[in-house]
Amino acid sequence: MTVDQYFEELSAGLDRLDATAREDIVSYYREYAQEAGLSSYEQLREHFGTPRALCDSLCAELSGTAPLPESGADPGQKIPAAVRSILVMLSGQKRDAGADPRPGECEMALDAFTGIDLSVITPDVVLQEGDAFAVRYRLPEGERLECAEVVDGVFRFRTAKTRTVLFSLGGGEVILTVPRGTRLQQAEFQVISGDLRLSGLFCGKTVASTVSGDITLCGGTPGQLSARTTSGNLLLREVIASSVHFGTVSGDVRLEDCRAPIADFSSTSGDLSLSGMVCEYCTVETIAGDVEIEGSLGAVKVSATSGDCTLSGSLSGRGGITTVAGDIRVHFAGVGVEAASSLGDITVDGCHCGKTVSRPGKVPLALHSTTGDITVTTG
Repeated sequence: MTVDQYFEELSAGLDRLDATAREDIVSYYREYAQEAGLSSYEQLREHFGTPRALCDSLCAELSGTAPLPESGADPGQKIPAAVRSILVMLSGQKRDAGADPRPGECEMALDAFTGIDLSVITPDVVLQEGDAFAVRYRLPEGERLECAEVVDGVFRFRTAKTRTVLFSLGGGEVILTVPRGTRLQQAEFQVISGDLRLSGLFCGKTVASTVSGDITLCGGTPGQLSARTTSGNLLLREVIASSVHFGTVSGDVRLEDCRAPIADFSSTSGDLSLSGMVCEYCTVETIAGDVEIEGSLGAVKVSATSGDCTLSGSLSGRGGITTVAGDIRVHFAGVGVEAASSLGDITVDGCHCGKTVSRPGKVPLALHSTTGDITVTTG
């Protein structure tokens, strides 16, 4: 008896399923066997049970019944998440109480966890507060589930492209629910083209990344927050973090009424807008993006090439703003100004000051531009 014969028997035993589902399930077990080094019929039988026993377990899962004892199937055998997803979508059954899932949607109750490790391709991802740990997901054609389980206190959810579809066709969603007041130790989210929305997150460390999807955080305390995207936008609203580290290429960054002792932002062409910001030390670097900061700042350092820089509010520490071709506009009461512009004009409190100016004040603010204009209001 050979490995091929084992999977031929498994496929034959799943004849009640449609051809696509049968092929997906057999392919999963083949790949699993290869990775586990199961290279003989006997090893497969010892690991999975006989083909008939495995078929009975799978079909029992599909019908929602237990396998018959005489079948040789292990009633406690765990169906892998990837296979379970196929069976649930086939049966259309609902998992757990709650709103009725849409066609092709799966819902699972989860054990309690303190960590999240999530990686998907095209679905939107939502983290929300609720009454219990649960996940609901709907995957698009061309994307399959690899795992959805809690291991050592960490919820792991991963998808991958299927072999039958070269590119995912988009759509789908993953909605993860945690009980209100749950504190997570660490949460990591990786999304390619879908949007990521986190609400009420209470975590020690949060890492989020997308390629073209937007990242939105509303409320909560994400701890050490790190977020990066290529063309997606970043939005934080009413968030209190221990530190913020944001990076984007062409996406815009917007913060509204947020607090963080340390915050740094980098952008290639995306704009950065920080309103109601409370920060002890803030750094911003951009090439072509515009920078707007309003809030209560300690020390601040801004560097731009062609983007304009506009800052206002209060400044209690040292400030420095440098541009090449962008204009600089600042409004900080009581600051001392050291400003220079090689080709641009400098105006301080309505007075034209030529190419350089030095005025004392409570806190030092250094401004420099090559060709941009500089406008300062200290009253």
